[in-house]
Formats: sequence, C-alpha cells, structure tokens
Amino acid sequence: MKSSPSINIKLILGLSLISQKEFREFIFFSTSRYFSGQRNYDSILKLLKSLHKSKFRDHDNKSILDHLMSELKLNKKTLLSRMSEMYKIFEMFIVIRELKYKPNERNNILMSYYIGKNSGKLFNYVYNSSKVTQKKEKISSEKLKNEFIMYDLSSTSYFKLGKKKLFNEHFSLRSEFQIYAFITELFKSCIEILQQKFIEANREIDLPELILNEMSLNKILDSIKRIDQNYYNYIFIIYKMYLSFKDFSEIDHFKEALKIQKKMKSSLSADENQYVYILFITYCINQTHFNKPEFYKYLFLIIKEKLNDGYYSELTENNFPINNFRDYVFIGLRVGESQWVRNFIKDYSSLLPSLYRKDDVLIAESLIALNEHKFEEALTFLNKVRKKNYLHYTDSSFYRLRAFYELRRFDDALNEIDKIRKYFNSNKEIPLIFLQKYSPYLEDINVLIKFSEGKIDKNDFCLYFERLEKGTSINWVSKEIKKILNKF
Repeated sequence: MKSSPSINIKLILGLSLISQKEFREFIFFSTSRYFSGQRNYDSILKLLKSLHKSKFRDHDNKSILDHLMSELKLNKKTLLSRMSEMYKIFEMFIVIRELKYKPNERNNILMSYYIGKNSGKLFNYVYNSSKVTQKKEKISSEKLKNEFIMYDLSSTSYFKLGKKKLFNEHFSLRSEFQIYAFITELFKSCIEILQQKFIEANREIDLPELILNEMSLNKILDSIKRIDQNYYNYIFIIYKMYLSFKDFSEIDHFKEALKIQKKMKSSLSADENQYVYILFITYCINQTHFNKPEFYKYLFLIIKEKLNDGYYSELTENNFPINNFRDYVFIGLRVGESQWVRNFIKDYSSLLPSLYRKDDVLIAESLIALNEHKFEEALTFLNKVRKKNYLHYTDSSFYRLRAFYELRRFDDALNEIDKIRKYFNSNKEIPLIFLQKYSPYLEDINVLIKFSEGKIDKNDFCLYFERLEKGTSINWVSKEIKKILNKF
C-alpha cells in the first residue's frame, strides 16, 4: 500500500489490506441485516470501493473524510460513527472468512460451544471430523498445538458426561501433546534468543533459557521417544539445532539434525521444513563469522536443496535486515557457482518485495561483475543503488571500494572510506556485530590503499597485518594482502 502515512482510520487501514475481489465479498457480507441491523451502508461502500481501486493512494485522513462528507451530505461526527460501525462489520468479515479456511479453529469453536450446551452427540460429530483433519496434517509445531487443544476439549467433554475411561484416555493424550508443544516452542524460543544474543551481544539470560537449563532434558526426550518415534524425531531436530546455536565449537549436533531432517522431511509440513532449512542456513552463516570457510559448501548445498524442494517464501517477505537473496548470491559465488547464481537471479528476483527488489538485483549483478574482474561494469551497477537501508549502503560502498582499488582509483577509494565511517557513526540502526565485523575490515582496506600509494612502508604494513593477524576473513582483501606479503 502506497498511501499517505497519516492515514489512521481503522476501516481504511483494514480495507487497504484486501483485494478488489475480497472488497466485493465484503460488500455482499455487509448487506446482511444480521450484521448491519437497519443501517444501509450502500452509498458509503460505493464511494469507498472507488477509492479502494487505487489502494487509497495519494489520500490522507482529511481528503478521504472531506470527500465522503461532501458526497454523503454527512457531518464529520456522523461519518466517523458510521465508519466505526463498518469497521466492526469488517472485523467479523475477516474472522468468518479466515475460519472458512481454518478447519481446526472452526472445529474448536464448535466443540467449545457444544460442551457448554452439554450436547455429547454434536460434540462427538465435530470431534470425529477434527480427528480426521488432524490425521491428514503433517508434523509441525502447529499440529502439536492443535492436537493438544482437541484432546483438551474432548477430555473436558467426557469428564462432564461422566465417561471416566474416555476422560482418562483423552486427558493422557492431552498431557502428552501439551508437553510436545511446550518443549518444541521452548527450544524454538531459546534458539531465537541465542540468535539475538549473537547479533546484539548484550542480552542477559531470559526466562526460556532459565527453564530449559533446569529441565532433565535427556529423561524427557527418552520418554517422548518411547511414546512416539515420529514426534521424537521432529523435536530432536529442533533440540539439536538449539545445541548447535548454543555452542558453535561443536558441529556434530548440526550434522545430526541435518541427517534426521533428510530422512523425515516428507513427514514435515511445508512451514516446518521451511523453518528448519532457515535454521540450517542461519547456523552456517553464523559459523562463517568465525572464519570457517568449510561452511560455505554446506550453505550452498542446503540452499540448493531447499529451493529445489520448493521452499523460497523467505524471499517474498519484507524482512529487512535479514536478506536471504543477498546471502544466496554471495554464497553461490563464494563456492564458484557463477552460472547457478545467474539462474537464481533470473528465476527468483521477481519474488522479492518491490521496495528492495531493484537494489537487490543491482548489487547481485555487481557481485557477478566483480567476481569476473569487470570492475567498471560493477561500478555502473553500484552507482544505481538507492541505498535505502544499511545493508544496501554498506554492500554497495564496500563493493565500490574493491572496484576503486582494482582500478587504482585510490582517491575515490579513500573518499568512500570517509563516507562509510561517517555513515557508521551516524546510523544507530546498525547492529553491533555488524560494526564489529566491518569497522576493522574498513581499516584493513585503508592500510592496503595507503601502502599501494606509498604512504605506508613495508615494515609498517607487515607489522599491522602480522600483529593484528589481519587479512584472514575477507576474500579479496585477504588474497591481496597475502600476495603482497609473499613478495617480501
């Protein structure tokens, strides 16, 4: 939606989220006297439908209200009252429409209702339908929650009906799925917390970690394994990835999770496979920050398999500062798969959010050009980047530095270094781990350029890189430094 940021009318914000087809459905829904009462909203809906065609683009609160007041001959207070009423109808429209496609939630509402009415026959009818639906679903954390809710409702129903044997059986199932769902979400929460700590490096211990540290995990997992091997395997993957993020020095946990996922991915839901693949990729990217180049090969194989399996939804999400497209391009080139990268850009760039798509593609094309030593061509791409976020700014600037260095445009390179330093100092949105990685790298390039200009002698150059053990983490800088040092 490209509307004015000043729009805050709830009805307009809600309508801007739906398509024209959905808007027509909303108009039909709104004509029901059950929801609208004696009120007729036809005139206001007709005007809103016309504005909706442009997604309310080039409008703000005032222009929308002025237009509606003028056409409907209503004062502002009355108009706002009508729109507030319509927003309540809109909420019901969304709820009912969503329930149409979510049988588990619909069944849960019906079962709760029938429990309240003590209708065992109707409850059993819906329960059996819910059980069939659940059986068809593949394994996921969402399935575990739904199983828990279903057995929670069934055990409550059988308790109220005095069916002790069924109550005991269903309460036991309820408890098992409650534990499965709880421990899975606990592992996932701790993984997210560990990742936040990795990025921000300033978080104290959180409640999920505290709970996990106090649990007898081996006993719990052994019990789950005895009860259900499939659920155990799924939970074990998440557990092994939790251990992987907890200690990056131990890679056997990651390898084991990778092995189990390959065996059971056909049993996992699409969302769960997507989640696990992203865990693998994030873990490997984190490992590359510790100068472990062997993980680039892991990364490429995982990315290739994931895309081949049809999992690419992360590319469609406006999830800055995470940029998987950028990472996939870099990783493909890092392992020498230039043609794969070209195909990847061609096949998947159209999925990117429109806000960042152009810059992502320009930076990807510049990386290919740099990889092929076409430095002028790389600068042509980079000069078109709009730099709307810190990743695009730093990517384009650091790639420009490489091109300037290779073309021996040292003055341009030094000016670029000054710009980046000022940007680092002024932008408070840049994560600490990012600054910790790229600020020293910037100084490495600065020393490299000054040596190439003759402003630093051989001894100072050697002292800087040997004493600080520089030139080991960034590919082109590392190669250039080693080449120079080998000449001495």
